[in-house]
Amino acid sequence: MILIILLLPLQMFPCLILKIAHGNCVLAGNNEDIDNPLTKIWFEPPKKGKYGITYFGYSVNYPQGGMNDQGLFFDAVAGNKTDWRPSPKRLDYTGNLSRKIMEECATVEEAISVYNKYNKSSFSYARYLLADRTGTSAIVGWIDGDLKFIRDKGGFQAIGVKEDTAASMLKSIKEQKDAVIVDDVKAVLQACHQEGRYPTQYSNICDLKNNVVYMFLYHDYSVCVKFDANEEFKKGEHNYRLLPFFPDNVKARKADEQYRQSLLDHHKKLTENPKISASEYGWRELSFIGIDLTDYKDYREAIAVLELTAERYPDNWRSHNNLAFSYRTAGEIELAVKSYRKVLELDPANQNALKAIRKLTQKKTPIKKE
Repeated sequence: MILIILLLPLQMFPCLILKIAHGNCVLAGNNEDIDNPLTKIWFEPPKKGKYGITYFGYSVNYPQGGMNDQGLFFDAVAGNKTDWRPSPKRLDYTGNLSRKIMEECATVEEAISVYNKYNKSSFSYARYLLADRTGTSAIVGWIDGDLKFIRDKGGFQAIGVKEDTAASMLKSIKEQKDAVIVDDVKAVLQACHQEGRYPTQYSNICDLKNNVVYMFLYHDYSVCVKFDANEEFKKGEHNYRLLPFFPDNVKARKADEQYRQSLLDHHKKLTENPKISASEYGWRELSFIGIDLTDYKDYREAIAVLELTAERYPDNWRSHNNLAFSYRTAGEIELAVKSYRKVLELDPANQNALKAIRKLTQKKTPIKKE
């Protein structure tokens, strides 16, 4: 997978994450609340030295959460600003630390050891929930001037919007039932879902013992799509947009159409006035518009926006990385390679660009335009 790197992740939207272990079942779940309907699930099969992973997120293929084939789960809630600062006792890590954990760790304790080893700047605004198939879980965050690990003591944990409601419902499940089932967790997610400006775009329930995922779209809990990650891994590395799996979800389709039109409106505004103020369209805004237009296959508009971004921010390697991705997706292989080479000029150790150039220059035929 070619990872698209934006300013990640700066969202300050409420979400809910939970875990419950009861009977012989361990389930972890999430309500993802945001204004971006370009939601996806993607699968990265196990490789030498790396576990297979199921990820959830948006058009930029930046994981908001996930579960690996060892039954380790993670997700994050953003919005709680802290006084986090890097520790001289920890190493700096330039890559995505959550990816490293999912690729290399099988348990919560192993993940905690990684967090203790490296600085992670997202602790300045985010907290994480980790869970594994043994039922162990922990909330990880910067609290009172230090990195803290709040471990589960009652067989369940919840963090994020309406976390008290979720915790109360999970406690009742433990007290009133012999075992937890998927419908129990679905009821909790449904009770805590959001609408309005930042609606619940998707909900997931991960069966950590069986490596199975249950997905719901746009806070409609009447329709569930089940993914068996082990079967998906057999298909190789791939991703799915969630919307086509829910053809009867009218509200989701309408939100998707409105979002796409808003992106096209932004493109029109930018092309009519290319010198528009950076205070209105900064690097982050331009990048998201371009990448999301790419995901909608509006390549001409996407490339125009990302070329403008690279022109405005020529010293930011991410600008060229995003442009390279859009070129590549549109089938413009030579231009993609040229942009990836620019990435390497600015960031010589960038493994994403190195791998992309190697792969693209070895291709005998160009990627077909859609």
